[in-house]
Amino acid sequence: MNKRVLWGVFGAAALTFGIWQLYGVFAKKAVFSPEKAQEIIRHQASAIAPTKTATCPSKGTLKKDDTVLCNLVFVDGTSVGVVLTAMNDKYDFQLSFAEPISSAEFFEEIITDGIKEQAKVDVTVDCGTGIVKGPTVTCTATDPAGVKVTVIGNIDHTGGGTWNIQNPPAPTK
Repeated sequence: MNKRVLWGVFGAAALTFGIWQLYGVFAKKAVFSPEKAQEIIRHQASAIAPTKTATCPSKGTLKKDDTVLCNLVFVDGTSVGVVLTAMNDKYDFQLSFAEPISSAEFFEEIITDGIKEQAKVDVTVDCGTGIVKGPTVTCTATDPAGVKVTVIGNIDHTGGGTWNIQNPPAPTK
């Protein structure tokens, strides 16, 4: 193989690698896109309640463990900070709320399903309406016989959480 062909192959490979790097094929870090982040936030938060807007600042290049604080507004007008943490140097983020929040309906489902699974009783749970801010929320569970118990919920930064029945009624025979 002559030197011109060898240098031509080497030059084409270098040019190709440069173009790939320009378009991010071998990029080691992702450039943060506020628009993409807003899309991720609205999509993930919609599991809790309908969202209206999300805004994020421009941050340039991100690497693993970098965080971005964004703002999310739900349709009911509730505004909350959202923290995006870069999981790697690509575009994978972990989303958490800056303060513990959930929707009343979402948290009611968690409690209803949990009581049904654990106590084998269908209950109606009331935690209020709209977005509820934690870390604790007081709910009422009512069984088919009309017996009411207080349920204390502990909302976490993902919108889920744990709950405990306060002063449960004694089992009937």
